Amino acid sequence: MGDREHPRRYPRHAGGGGRGHCRHRPGRWDLSCGPSDHRADQRSAYDNTLMESTIGLYKTELIKPQRPWKTLSQVELATAEWIDWYCHRRLHGEIGHMPPGEYETNYYTESTKPQVTTTN
Repeated sequence: MGDREHPRRYPRHAGGGGRGHCRHRPGRWDLSCGPSDHRADQRSAYDNTLMESTIGLYKTELIKPQRPWKTLSQVELATAEWIDWYCHRRLHGEIGHMPPGEYETNYYTESTKPQVTTTN
């Protein structure tokens, strides 16, 4: 078996001081390790940071201030409303104080405009 085919070991997200391991081969996951094991993949480190930051913001702004929640339906509805605000109405300073959805729409509108070139 060549070096590229040799399974690498990634730590499992589980108890026991990180002693468990999940075998991974490029392009294939051993699903017996569980759904959270892919988080150790180095390619997704920045994605995980963004996700964890967003989840922290969600908990700080929505979940914790309104505790205790009476029903799961209340949490689901509040979460859907928060996600709508976060994606479509929140003003983001790094993109010119506009909502992310509007910025994305503008980006794709500009990038798909036909470019006119002239030849002499």
